[in-house]
Amino acid sequence: KRLILVYGNFANIQKIVRKNNFKPVHGILLDLGLSSDLLELSGRGFSFMRDEILDMRFRPDKGGITAKEIVNHYTYEDLATIFKTYGGERYANRIADSIIQTRKKQKIITTQELRTVVTQALGRQYHIKSLARIFQALRIAVNNELENLKTVLTQSVAMLEPQGRIAVISYHSLEDKIVKTFFTSDTHVHPIVKKPITPSRAEIKKNKRSRSAKLRVAEKIL
Repeated sequence: KRLILVYGNFANIQKIVRKNNFKPVHGILLDLGLSSDLLELSGRGFSFMRDEILDMRFRPDKGGITAKEIVNHYTYEDLATIFKTYGGERYANRIADSIIQTRKKQKIITTQELRTVVTQALGRQYHIKSLARIFQALRIAVNNELENLKTVLTQSVAMLEPQGRIAVISYHSLEDKIVKTFFTSDTHVHPIVKKPITPSRAEIKKNKRSRSAKLRVAEKIL
């Protein structure tokens, strides 16, 4: 009786809260981490360690563009921008060009085909981190993750009662930058912690995936 589970996009949090008559709201926790099962067992091409179709949609039932469509139809400029902006990849231009040249001969359908294109583009400068950045960038683009984060932050603060708090756990620098900027610039909240709270060595030892986590907290003042 103390829990309501809703399957949906947190960008629709206001609608979800109203529909379930969940008020007043004194606290909101956003954990931006991805499910390990989703990444490893969904079969949707999130990991370059598996051979799967390039899909990457969190909600295939809702339609939307797939990673395969982005890779095979976006322009060189758009691909390079996605890899730079969402992945921070220094060789974004080279990888984008390699994709364009490859797809002139054949479509890039699977994760392993994309992995081959990226590794060939980088040659000796190939690094496993580049693959991780390219796959991250595509996933963010497919699911509109950063825009959804901005939306949920705005909606969350609007729903909070005065002195209510919002806590956000982010896992990469793009997310953390958005949260930090919002908490320091929005006139309705003020940060509770100046620097993000990070996991201890003991926690990282127990759970290696927590190593990149950053927790920021803000309180509503108006």
